[in-house]
Amino acid sequence: MILLRVLLLIAVSVLPVCVAASPKSVTLASGEWQPYQCKSMRHGGFVGHLVKEAFSEEGIHVETEYFPWKRGYEMARVGEVDGTYIWRHSEERARHFYFSEPLVVTDAVMFHRKDLAFDWRDNASLLGYRIGGTLGYHYEFAALPGIDIDWVDSDHTNMKKLIHGRIDLFADDRRVGEHLLRTRFSKSQANQITYSVWEEGAPISYHLMLTRAKEENAALLQHFNSGLAKLRASGRYDEILAAEARGDYRRKQPPRQIAEPAR
Repeated sequence: MILLRVLLLIAVSVLPVCVAASPKSVTLASGEWQPYQCKSMRHGGFVGHLVKEAFSEEGIHVETEYFPWKRGYEMARVGEVDGTYIWRHSEERARHFYFSEPLVVTDAVMFHRKDLAFDWRDNASLLGYRIGGTLGYHYEFAALPGIDIDWVDSDHTNMKKLIHGRIDLFADDRRVGEHLLRTRFSKSQANQITYSVWEEGAPISYHLMLTRAKEENAALLQHFNSGLAKLRASGRYDEILAAEARGDYRRKQPPRQIAEPAR
């Protein structure tokens, strides 16, 4: 009897240590796309922060590894990592990945100079304009007859051409374009630019993708969606977006500390 009690005491005392020593974790691939995600930004950018905190709500630790977009996608597809973020939904991608609930939602916009009266009502509104396009992006209007697209290798080059009047329009994610104007151009240059929201277009949603190559990821997706819902319900989601709007993620030492959630 004494021996049995001793063995039980040893088991009870050792069990918490074993559990704590092996926390559940996931490894995710990320590309670089400011202001959403970037290795050099605080918390890896505000989307990286959202991903980590959503998983943390479910007791799951996140390791993020940064790769070129195509490489990270392929590594996730074959199961070398658990998933990748952030991506728009497509039927082709859905063959290989589980898609989370939307992490962020934004608008498709057409940037243009303020001295050009332009309203993006529909795709017919684009006829007759010189439009800047970034290689690697998919534009729904690109294949339409009469659409003139001048392709370059970066959003920055497109915005520079727009400011100098070498193109008339530049389609981009609203947050990405605004971030470019804030961080890569002078205030006087940025003030020359505005944008028009695509009236016929639906808002753009971006997602975490978890590979179907791992059977356990169906359950993992439920954990992530649950954690994301908790962030929204607690107000933490809105706090992180407000911090991004203040510019806290692009500064190494933000003027206002990004508060950590109470545990």
